Amino acid sequence: MNPYLLFIIIVLCADYLLDVTLGTLNLNRLCAKLPDEFEGIYKADRYARSQEYIRDQTRLSFWWRGVILAVLLFFILLGGFNWVDIVIRLARWNDFLSGLTFATILIVLQRLINLPYQYHYRFGLDARYGLNRMKRGDFFRTFIKRTLLKLATSLPPFAVAIWAYTNFELTGWLSVWGLMSSYEVFMHYIQPTFIMPHFNKFEQIEAGELNDALTGYAKEHDFKMSGVYKSDSSRRTGKSNAFIAGFGRNRRIVLSDTLIQQHSIPELKVIFAHEVGHMKSGHTFKHNALPILANGLMLFLANFFIRSQVLSDAFGIEHFSIYANLILFNILYTPMETIKQIVFNAISRYDEYQADAYAVKTTGGALEMIKALKKAGMNRMANLTPHPFVVALSYNHPPIVERIQALRKMQ
Repeated sequence: MNPYLLFIIIVLCADYLLDVTLGTLNLNRLCAKLPDEFEGIYKADRYARSQEYIRDQTRLSFWWRGVILAVLLFFILLGGFNWVDIVIRLARWNDFLSGLTFATILIVLQRLINLPYQYHYRFGLDARYGLNRMKRGDFFRTFIKRTLLKLATSLPPFAVAIWAYTNFELTGWLSVWGLMSSYEVFMHYIQPTFIMPHFNKFEQIEAGELNDALTGYAKEHDFKMSGVYKSDSSRRTGKSNAFIAGFGRNRRIVLSDTLIQQHSIPELKVIFAHEVGHMKSGHTFKHNALPILANGLMLFLANFFIRSQVLSDAFGIEHFSIYANLILFNILYTPMETIKQIVFNAISRYDEYQADAYAVKTTGGALEMIKALKKAGMNRMANLTPHPFVVALSYNHPPIVERIQALRKMQ
């Protein structure tokens, strides 16, 4: 057997087994006893229901990840990549156009394969637990929009990669890295005003007590932004969130309308301060810069594989091409991607503690942040007792109880 193919099969199976192991550890960690921090807030029946949600969510993930693994292995072993390539070559296009078509077909196939899972998660799992508010028509419209967005954001960098790796044997990866990095920065800049409005409606928070509290805090701490917006998340889900979008003049902080409905103004102020803390502490810049650096490493390593006939042979592709090897290398790169995510998650968890500390320091609202975390955890049926190993490998936020314990020390 081709050594690359054997390695890829082992890696894909190991990745699935790791996912099952982590999920099993979390299931075994579930505790019927409510954590002390949530006594008096979480009713016993609602807490029990949240644990059932976690069990169902995990089992669904096990089942679907197994389906995806089986489909991918069959696709590889039965020469699926080669079939797609052969069909494209019938058109006798040049490698550039053939490569874009090859990538388009694979992206659409991937999206379609995941559609049943997304549908069942939304209208089966979340609907059963009262977390879904999306209508089926909106679901399919969003699916089409996200597919088109995926193509729009993936194909230009892929086109650059085909061109650079074809024309610059040694330094092609540098050209790709530079152009892709510029493209990513550009996409972050236009995201708030040109991309996000296609998926949610955004309105500046109207004049009043909440607006005064948030804009007053921003002015007091010299935080430049285009405004504070609320999104109409409630028409899709009962879950709430807050985030920073864009940068420079386009930077805005977005609070979901579900968040505004569920929290008091002092709580919303400290949540807002938490997001400002990410900016003031340099987290947002870091979280954008680190993936760019990681992409540079990936593109550098790709330089040693994309001209290898052995890689094409591993996937049963008869005709060697740069464009096919670019996509196949992403599968070969899976172990490095897993390691990268573990490191990034650890950095993100540390940054969350820092942003909490900044919010408490600038608002004096440790108690308000604790209240906000408790409400958020309850409303989205979060796992309050995750296994430490699972946290270390896959959580990009610290567990809620641990964040609350850190906040208690700041009171």
